[in-house]
Amino acid sequence: MAADKADIILNGFNLAFNASGKIDNYSLSRMVVTGNSITGHMIKEYGNSSSFVFPIGIAEGDYTPATLTPASAAKLYVSVQDYSAANLNGISKAQGMDRDWHIYSSVPMLTTMTLQHNQITNGASFKDALASITQYQGNSSWDIVTGSNPSLGVHTRGNVAIVTEMLANGAWFTKHSVSGSNLFIPNLFTPNGDGTNDVFEVRGLNLFVQNDLVIVNRWGNEVYKSNNYQNNWTGEGLNEGTYYYLLKVKESAGSNWQVFKGYITLIRAFKK
Repeated sequence: MAADKADIILNGFNLAFNASGKIDNYSLSRMVVTGNSITGHMIKEYGNSSSFVFPIGIAEGDYTPATLTPASAAKLYVSVQDYSAANLNGISKAQGMDRDWHIYSSVPMLTTMTLQHNQITNGASFKDALASITQYQGNSSWDIVTGSNPSLGVHTRGNVAIVTEMLANGAWFTKHSVSGSNLFIPNLFTPNGDGTNDVFEVRGLNLFVQNDLVIVNRWGNEVYKSNNYQNNWTGEGLNEGTYYYLLKVKESAGSNWQVFKGYITLIRAFKK
């Protein structure tokens, strides 16, 4: 890209690069504009696992590049929209950053993904250091998996499974800042050695920097305690029945504890 403000406007069309094709000198002032639409995409054919930067944004100056490094040969399609245009449920606008990247592939594959965004679009409760790339799963559900945050507004996630259908649920990605609402605490587990639901697994716990878990029986006697719970309690040595948990989590070292209380039923001879 030869000059500032010499942006490429997709206007509903695709901009495609073959395996040897490349784009140079991209920046905030030299970018590819999607027009807040997924009608047109930047397309890159990969012959190997090299990286390629898609210097895209919904409008001129709204620079939100995606860097993809696939594990195998593929053709990748990339665009970006804001939340209103994408019209997907399940993400809190306050904890999000108002951009959805649309990414799909010609073949099933895994990729390392780095997404960059502008701080001006952050929701009121978005915390960059506590945010992660999330992938839409359908039915207002997003998976939230920790990655790395090498610099402000830049987040990386490895081994991301890319779907092959343009309108498949898994084709959308955004960033979401962690909060207690990201936790899923079950009320039943079945530690019978069948490999399914054998531990008390609190989903989303890995997104918090600190946690403290106490389990008591119905008489209030402590039966388990961990100040850094790793989703590994099996209820070993305990009878079947109902137990009660007190879980505390911290978003950061300096933040206040968030406290969750409830019950958990332990059943070993579970029948479906």
